[in-house]
Amino acid sequence: MTAPRDIGPGDFYLDGQPRITAHENLPSLAERHGVGLDELQLEPVLVATFFPDLTEELVTSVGAEPTVLADRRTPAGRVFRADGFDIATMFMGASAAVMLAEQWFASGVETLLVVGAAGSLQPCLPIGSIELPTEAVREEGTSHHYMPSDRPAVAGAGSMDALRAACVARDVEAVEGLHWTTDAPYREHVEKVHAYQDAGVLAVDMEVSALYIAAEHHGVDCAAVLAISDTLYEEAGWDAGFNGADYLGARTRRWPMAQRWCDLRSGCVDTPMGMWMFMWVDGYGDLLADGYVDGYACG
Repeated sequence: MTAPRDIGPGDFYLDGQPRITAHENLPSLAERHGVGLDELQLEPVLVATFFPDLTEELVTSVGAEPTVLADRRTPAGRVFRADGFDIATMFMGASAAVMLAEQWFASGVETLLVVGAAGSLQPCLPIGSIELPTEAVREEGTSHHYMPSDRPAVAGAGSMDALRAACVARDVEAVEGLHWTTDAPYREHVEKVHAYQDAGVLAVDMEVSALYIAAEHHGVDCAAVLAISDTLYEEAGWDAGFNGADYLGARTRRWPMAQRWCDLRSGCVDTPMGMWMFMWVDGYGDLLADGYVDGYACG
């Protein structure tokens, strides 16, 4: 027996009944952790980063407490509780990220902020810039199982409005617009990069479109804030800035935005986290000054 050769992403979606859902898996998860179902309940607001080192520093600095999901053997999936919201580390890659997000949605998460990184396609987004993806090209396989392929992957309106307000409140310049998500970072062809550049696509990552679509499927409000870590627009090739001051400064600069976003989404304004954010950013003043985007506009 051979697999059909004419099946593509557009054929993945089926409005049917899954054999198992994340909600139905919760009893098994509770049993593995030796806790009751009520102990798996998460706060409605969750901030997820792909960087365990930043998650751990944030958790320590704000005095967040571990939940029963903090004893996982790997950093991804560990959840900590702050004042009015939860903090977690997410798996990289669309499929793994959505699988974990499904578990969080089943445990009560209603609003999700994704804190990640992206490779820029546009000169107006150099390394160290901040991007707010409003819509994403769905060039990954996972999202096509949740919504028909012609459905746009868009950020949640409430979360995006809160991010815009957070940028203003924390004096952070950010560029928002169309984004690209792919499963294959080593297949970002020059021809495709040029085509997406011409279409006004800002940057590329591996998770955003899938998370936006899965969140919409479950009625969850989801948005992302991404630091530009590398660039693909140079004719000379790829420029990796993962260890440079501009990118590291941009990673730091997102946290005050995340805090203000949490304030707006959870109703907590004067939190210990907010006080810590100002202290942390002030301590990186020289580093942050190099990474700001000075009012760039793509289009």
